[in-house]
Amino acid sequence: ISSIVHRWAEYMERHSNAIFAYSSQAEDYFISIGVKPERIFKAINVINTGSKFKSIEEAGVIEKEGGFNVVFVGAIAQTKRLEMLVDAFSELSKTIMDIKLHIIGDGGYLDTLTEYASKSAYNQNIVFHGRVVDGLNVMLKRYTVLVLPGLGGLAIVDGMVSSLPIIAGRADGTELDLIENGTNGFVTDTMTKEYLVDKLLYLYQNPEEVDRMGKESYSRITGPFSFEHYMSIFSDCLKYVMS
Repeated sequence: ISSIVHRWAEYMERHSNAIFAYSSQAEDYFISIGVKPERIFKAINVINTGSKFKSIEEAGVIEKEGGFNVVFVGAIAQTKRLEMLVDAFSELSKTIMDIKLHIIGDGGYLDTLTEYASKSAYNQNIVFHGRVVDGLNVMLKRYTVLVLPGLGGLAIVDGMVSSLPIIAGRADGTELDLIENGTNGFVTDTMTKEYLVDKLLYLYQNPEEVDRMGKESYSRITGPFSFEHYMSIFSDCLKYVMS
């Protein structure tokens, strides 16, 4: 059945008037099956950021928390690979005394993760905040770096809005557009504990890079990857179909 569905989907893709692609990876796929580039409208998948920027503006001056604060945001699920993040944090805690891990989110895997984290010798510096909606971006502004080791991509936007460098594994493809290695963070398709330890240690030892990458994140989400740009591409796609 899946083979039949796939062939039918590819037929529709090949014969559509226009395609709205949400990542460069998606764009490459459509070109590979023979869709003409002029029929593809690429706009990187982001969320409406207006209220997020407003909440930060209304908060005024937001001071950073002391120490090196690593944060995760998202649904607490096994696919997020958060045990790996806990392990990397525990490894770094052996030599970094002022490191903390903040986990923001809720989900069916929360109890399992909480139990796993409790076994770390450094669990007193792991903070579970639960699900946060109002004031999330103000909260993120206080931390140092956003880490997303497993599946999931929309939280990247929150990190960028809050001017954070981001370390992420492969997700839906948008992370490869939103994050440029060495520019506003690090992204890899082979996420490991060792990779996390290496990149987090680099940022800890180079605070000026944390500041620079955070500014780059903000610049990208207010420029080429802004919600306004996303909507303008969507508008162009509709105009092309209707012309």
